[in-house]
Amino acid sequence: MELKNCKGSKSTNTILIYHQNICSVINKIDELYMHMQIDGIAPHLICLMEHHLKQTEINNLSLKGYKLASEFCRKKIRGGGACILINKALFYSTIDLNQYCHEKMLEMCTIKLHLKSFKLIVLCVYRAPTGDINFFLSNWK
Repeated sequence: MELKNCKGSKSTNTILIYHQNICSVINKIDELYMHMQIDGIAPHLICLMEHHLKQTEINNLSLKGYKLASEFCRKKIRGGGACILINKALFYSTIDLNQYCHEKMLEMCTIKLHLKSFKLIVLCVYRAPTGDINFFLSNWK
C-alpha cells in the first residue's frame, strides 16, 4: 500500500503521528476529534497515553476513520494506559509486549506498519511520575 498524503502534508512519504497525554479519554473523544479538525491534521496514527480505560472498555474506543491497533490497560491500579489508533486504510501488525509491562512503571504498546516502501515500528511508552525509574530504565536492556 502506498502511504497517502495527509491533509496539510506536502509529501506522500510523510507519516503523521499525533501523540497526546489525554489524562482520561472518557468524554474527550469529541474534543480530540475537534482539535485535530481545527489544526487541519489527519494523522495516520493517534497515540494516547493515560487513557484510563480498562481492557473491557478500550474495545469500545471509537474515533471516526480510525481503529484500535494496540493497547495496554492496567488491571489493578486505576488510570494509566497506552494505546495506538490507526487510520483504517493502513496495514499493520501488533507486537505484543505485555510480558514486559508493569503498571505505573512501564506501560507500552507497539505496532509495525507495513507500507509499500518501508516498514515502521511505533512504540508508545508511559511511566507514571510515581513509578520506579530504576525499574523503567533497567527493563530497556
